Amino acid sequence: MRSIAYKLTCLIVLLAILIGYGCQTPPKEGVFKDKAIPADKATQLRQLNTDLFKAIKTDRDDAELLCSKELLKQKNLKIQFEYVNKLRTENEYFLLKDYYIVNKGGNDDDDILKGIENQEVDYQPLAKEMYFAFFVPKQKQNKIMLTLVYARYDVGWKANNIAIGYYTQLGKTGTQLFEAAKKNYAQGYLVNAINNIMLAANCKSGSAYLKAANGDEIAEFSKKVIDEANSKIKYPLMLSGVKTHPEVFSISSDAKEDEFVQYVYYLTKLKITDTAALKQENEQIKLQLPAAFPGINKGKKTMLYSAMNRKPIVGQSVDHMDFEEKIDN
Repeated sequence: MRSIAYKLTCLIVLLAILIGYGCQTPPKEGVFKDKAIPADKATQLRQLNTDLFKAIKTDRDDAELLCSKELLKQKNLKIQFEYVNKLRTENEYFLLKDYYIVNKGGNDDDDILKGIENQEVDYQPLAKEMYFAFFVPKQKQNKIMLTLVYARYDVGWKANNIAIGYYTQLGKTGTQLFEAAKKNYAQGYLVNAINNIMLAANCKSGSAYLKAANGDEIAEFSKKVIDEANSKIKYPLMLSGVKTHPEVFSISSDAKEDEFVQYVYYLTKLKITDTAALKQENEQIKLQLPAAFPGINKGKKTMLYSAMNRKPIVGQSVDHMDFEEKIDN
């Protein structure tokens, strides 16, 4: 009798193990964000990030063990590792948001895997379960977002993609820059509108996996202001109000970490070695430029004027004289 009771007890224990571990209830389909991710699952998933970052920092070969076959096929993977490590070494990154997604279907070989429609995340279903983590630096004006994408395969969770993109520039998100561009345009400041809408396009979402709330509007407005600029501004543009008649042939900009730089390139008839005459000419250009480009002297920026006798040619240096002006209004 004891033998039968013992066997019965073992059978009950075995059944409990099978029920508890071998026959787990399939996860609920849907998109779970941040605190909505079940606590035990969130701990497991966020540990994936910790393990991957540690491996990238200490041993690139170990990091590859955490990657999917698709990710390992990328020829520049180790370069990506180097860049991720560089970003995180230079800046303190934190988890801005993350998503745990359980896709439709995919439980059996014959099932067709279908993604979950969501207003925030844009992705292709790779596995029944997926995890997206988005990191940004704490102290930066131009924040580069780091995106990590994972999928749960038969062998377990693997990193499937590593991506980067601007989340903010000049301390503003794509939406904020878009609003600034629209304000510039309403003021008639076409150059400033172009500056801000181009920055907005650079960081409209921060990641290819995040939907921009106004991505289509940014694209449409960008086309509108650029088309208008092309129709109104013809280069080279002679500044007839300046005695020496210099010709502006290019205007560009650069959103650096500590400043926004507006470049103005122009042809001068003066000798590049004649510093005094060039400086005098440049003072006149500063006064006349806003008439040709309204608002170019507005905002917080560094104006960098570059005078030369001929247009630069790729691969060849051109003598030039530069003048800098700080603007804050």
